Amino acid sequence: TIFNQAPVNLDLEISRRDYEDMIRDLVQKTVDKVFEALREARLRMEQIGHVILVGGATRTPLVLETLSGMFERPIDHSLDPDLCVALGASVQRGLIAGEPLGHILLDVTAHSLGVKTADAFDEESGDADYFSVIIRRNTKIPVRKAEGYFTMVDRQEGVDVEVYQGESVSCKENTQVGRFYFPLTPAPAHSPVTTEFAYDREGIVHITIDQKGYHHRKEVTLDVRKKEIVDLESSEEEQKVLNYIIEKSRRMLREDRLPPDVKEELGRLTDQYEEAIRKGEQDRVIDRLEEELLNKLEEAEEGLGSFE
Repeated sequence: TIFNQAPVNLDLEISRRDYEDMIRDLVQKTVDKVFEALREARLRMEQIGHVILVGGATRTPLVLETLSGMFERPIDHSLDPDLCVALGASVQRGLIAGEPLGHILLDVTAHSLGVKTADAFDEESGDADYFSVIIRRNTKIPVRKAEGYFTMVDRQEGVDVEVYQGESVSCKENTQVGRFYFPLTPAPAHSPVTTEFAYDREGIVHITIDQKGYHHRKEVTLDVRKKEIVDLESSEEEQKVLNYIIEKSRRMLREDRLPPDVKEELGRLTDQYEEAIRKGEQDRVIDRLEEELLNKLEEAEEGLGSFE
């Protein structure tokens, strides 16, 4: 920490007993996670051959004693706790690349993955809030799963697809990792719509929405780690242009010298343009909004030029 342009350091000593009292609840959480992992893997403690520690904090004597007592066997110290993650990642990458390493490594999903549906509603807001799971946690990947859903009203215009990961039945208690719009062909209420997730080893989910009986479908890819959706119907060059216009507009909105009325109008047009792209509006709608946005950007740039 820097104070008055000089470093400020804190150096104190505490006893091992005090330190262990401070971390005891955290160690208990680790124990709970061990039991949870065993349940998920459908294994008993006596079926575990080796206990390997990961992370420098596992050198703490309380951690060693607790785990040794749980498994009734000595801890395997053949691997450096600080290097375990890197070693595992290198083995994983080698197996994906097809290297003959002599190992079998089964990757699984860390969280359940699914979409928001109207099977339950939030008591406060009244919004749909049910987490419909498509791929469950600890499913071996690569994997492909699909679920069927139905439209709610006659001639429904479209579906706002919100993708979540987590374990709660309530979406608001999970994490949203993607969102996109699927325009529907006009059809009677309760028409079937299938949602398919194909999860690969790179952490990419290929999502296909299919309106059954109407030869109408949409494909997007979701990078779960980055929480990014890419519409496969748009070419890469088109997507770059769209992203450039939005990024340029967002940069302009951060300009302090921009008059309030210009900033408000530019923000409104930027939001409308981005929303139209996300919803997959007709080209003429997007083109009109793009022209208005570019004109407003040009006006803003000329206004800033007058200050120089």
